[in-house]
Amino acid sequence: MSLRDRINDDMKAAMRAKDSDRLGTIRMLLAAAKQREVDERITLDDTQLVAIVDKLIKQRKDSITAFTQGGRQDLADKEAAEVRVLEAADTIGGGLRTTASTLPGFVHDVCAAVLPSSLTSPFFQAFGLAERVEWIHPDISYAHPLDGGRAGVAWRDIERTAARLGVDERAWLALLRPLSTHIDGVVDFLYYIKKWKVGMPNLAPPKDSPQEVVQEMLVAAHFLDC
Repeated sequence: MSLRDRINDDMKAAMRAKDSDRLGTIRMLLAAAKQREVDERITLDDTQLVAIVDKLIKQRKDSITAFTQGGRQDLADKEAAEVRVLEAADTIGGGLRTTASTLPGFVHDVCAAVLPSSLTSPFFQAFGLAERVEWIHPDISYAHPLDGGRAGVAWRDIERTAARLGVDERAWLALLRPLSTHIDGVVDFLYYIKKWKVGMPNLAPPKDSPQEVVQEMLVAAHFLDC
């Protein structure tokens, strides 16, 4: 079943249940998708529909922050209700679920690649997440398939990865070694940029952020829209 079919089924279910709030959010999503199709004279596929959903969710989360800071909790709650509809899924568990999504006999932890970022969260650091949960760090962080049955492998050890890159070894180390060496400054800077973008521009500059790290993260912040 395509994503559009699922959305249409959800709309019919909301109509049968007389759930006006859910119905309104789904109609808003479909209207946004239809508007793009008309503007660009295309038929959206599932990937493009997901992008629209993600955009709508981001807009509402930004609004929640603004309304909360402005003392309009009623409006923040309305936006939060729409987010819950847009983020709804057929399967519980979100990014923490395990699925048999590839070959028989293999199971995968969905979104496991981004779970380590939890360790950098100021909230989870204060919560003591690293002490409460046992973390297993593989020697290989990730791999990317290449033509001819090959793959590019990123080892946890930066030097070990660079040693296999041939003429690109120096460029790899020049880019990633400063970020790894000053990882605390990188994390502080990311959270600094995030807070600045939601209306807190008077924050003190993050500590341990040398100029080369600042420059790299400014570029990353632009492309990641963080």
